[in-house]
Amino acid sequence: QFSMDEYDSHFRIATTTWINGTSKNNLYILDTSLSMVGKLENVAPEETIYSARFMGDRCYLVTFRQVDPFFVIDLKDPSSPKVLGQLKIPGFSSYLHPYDENHVIGIGKEGMNVKISLFDVSNVGDPKEVGKYLVGGEWSDTPVLTDHKAFLFDKSKNLLVIPISITKMGIYEDSMWQGAYVFDITLDKELVLKGGITHLENDVDPWSMEYWVKRSLYIGNVLYTISDKKVKMNNLETLDEINKVEFS
Repeated sequence: QFSMDEYDSHFRIATTTWINGTSKNNLYILDTSLSMVGKLENVAPEETIYSARFMGDRCYLVTFRQVDPFFVIDLKDPSSPKVLGQLKIPGFSSYLHPYDENHVIGIGKEGMNVKISLFDVSNVGDPKEVGKYLVGGEWSDTPVLTDHKAFLFDKSKNLLVIPISITKMGIYEDSMWQGAYVFDITLDKELVLKGGITHLENDVDPWSMEYWVKRSLYIGNVLYTISDKKVKMNNLETLDEINKVEFS
């Protein structure tokens, strides 16, 4: 959903095309008359764009086939976009979000599990993954992969909150946990899990998606998590429960 934007009177778009079963990734820059100004074609051939983010004079692309090439692309000269650097790591990022002008947050998968990455792009020729958190379980997922509105981030509070579902395989029965993971995210400590908030109760079927957290927000020092059946209020610092409202 962030593969196109408008900046400085130019329309910019990143695309994946398929020709005879082979994929190509391209970036195009057009003027206000939609005439081609510049282009960068055949980036990471035979891979597919999984996420894109335009930020001022830069574009960040993640393509995927087996590893996660994270590309930093210079757009200062619209007529001549160019790759400045790239990083290859396991997995992929489906959503990219700016932390600041030199750091980018990535939400994606590594194997069967959710991966949260913090990329340092201060040296554009040598981007690095300086922080990483891999959610446990035999399988984990998050709606952030397809819905950026499920993502809550506030740099001034070092706050990152995303809904998480985790499946663990048991000898007799599989188990499910679903809720919101709350992180401290800073440049010195990177990603630290503060805890999880769930709407599931002992008498609730954990596979019932009505109680799965879908959104989060904060007002003052209170963190609100929202599912179809409940709104829960927790202290933003300690995550202690303050109150909850259930819907019939």
